[in-house]
Amino acid sequence: MVFFGAAGDLAQKKLIPSLFNLYAKNALPEKFFVVGAAWDDYDDNSYRKFVAETITKNTAHGGYHKVIEDFAGNFVYVRGDFNDLKIYQEVKECIFNYNKKIGQCSNILYYLAVPPSLYSLMFERLAQSESMRICDQEEAWAHLLVEKPFGRDIDTARELEEKLRVSVPDEQVYRIDHYLAKNAIENILALRFANPLLRNAWNAECVESIEINLSETDDLSNRGSFYDGVGALLDVGQNHLLQMLALLLMNEVDVSNTDSVREVRAKVLESLYPDLEALMIRGQYEGYRQTKGVASDSKTETFFQVSLKSNLPLWEGTRFVLRSGKALGEAVNEAVVNFRPVDLSSHGLTSSVEKSFNSLRLKLGPDQLLELVMFVRKAGFDFELEPRKYQLVADHEPDGIYSPDAYELVLLDCINGDQTRFVSAREVEAAWKVFMPIMKHFPKLPLLSYEPGSNGPKLFEVSNNL
Repeated sequence: MVFFGAAGDLAQKKLIPSLFNLYAKNALPEKFFVVGAAWDDYDDNSYRKFVAETITKNTAHGGYHKVIEDFAGNFVYVRGDFNDLKIYQEVKECIFNYNKKIGQCSNILYYLAVPPSLYSLMFERLAQSESMRICDQEEAWAHLLVEKPFGRDIDTARELEEKLRVSVPDEQVYRIDHYLAKNAIENILALRFANPLLRNAWNAECVESIEINLSETDDLSNRGSFYDGVGALLDVGQNHLLQMLALLLMNEVDVSNTDSVREVRAKVLESLYPDLEALMIRGQYEGYRQTKGVASDSKTETFFQVSLKSNLPLWEGTRFVLRSGKALGEAVNEAVVNFRPVDLSSHGLTSSVEKSFNSLRLKLGPDQLLELVMFVRKAGFDFELEPRKYQLVADHEPDGIYSPDAYELVLLDCINGDQTRFVSAREVEAAWKVFMPIMKHFPKLPLLSYEPGSNGPKLFEVSNNL
């Protein structure tokens, strides 16, 4: 395995801890070797110490000193500039030496844990250095993992895909949206396909709207320079929330068939289009412009709300709302399905609320929860209805059952050659087509201010019906 950007934030918080968790669970191949490549001032020994400290700090295995020491012994370090072919040649030399040591040709996993601005350059350098094919053995493979975002707009995304196409065969490319590897997100398919209660009502005839909310309490204390050039809309809207929506809307499919799953996800994304007439909100929390790395006059949004529609016959007429924000009062990742109201008068019924509709809240994080709003008879002399909430809290996993982190699944799937949880080039293209009209329209909207710790801009609070 080769981690480019081996001492960065992603490597420290996700890659090294996830790889160690797989090692501790005996889920990795018996023989493995990691080359850390970056511009930081390490050698093999100091980098191994860095790896050990990272594991102690970011995992629950801090007391496993011998296990950590053995794990870190599989790492070496190559220092250099990613613009220079020399670092790629030195990485290849490390791999050659390892192959010679074990007496066989090793499979290779390259992970670009680097800023997206370096992707284009590194695709070229990987091709020029012939890094994707080191061994002549036909069964040996080399896989390339690339983090989102894939471009800044549809044109840059297409340029990246073209460079990928000429540099690396598509079947070797693993485009990461780690949301697709989250257990709670994947549970959407289980709930939909395996439960007739939901399965038979999952269509436009029954569903009025679906709202996806990703609220974060964290501000941008240490990510200002990255975030200010991206904003909430592209940081989570164009990828994470769209992929969640695709899982909520996709046709039933054999989930063990990678090509089928990716195809139906792509068809959903290709069917979506923005409802520019609906309420759109863009906001920025107070104090954001004082964050290190943020321009003093920044117009970058830290909160957004947009609406979409679909031309799929199954979903025509249903409204889809995507909403996300930073520095909010509550951290929650959820999808809320609002079912169409029933005409109570045709049954001689009355209700204590104006709209008599059921809703299903799929709370996916930080805790998993199902909340169903149903109408029941209100206590009293009259036959009047009132809404009540019924909650089902997900059980904790039984003792001995391990629930892997999303990045553990990302690494393991790449090792096993399973692309199901990875985004196809077709999905990337479709997602950008959905968001390009929104991106062009967004600068015309007022940038509303909101207080950190609140629910967001006042306009959102007024419009929110949940």
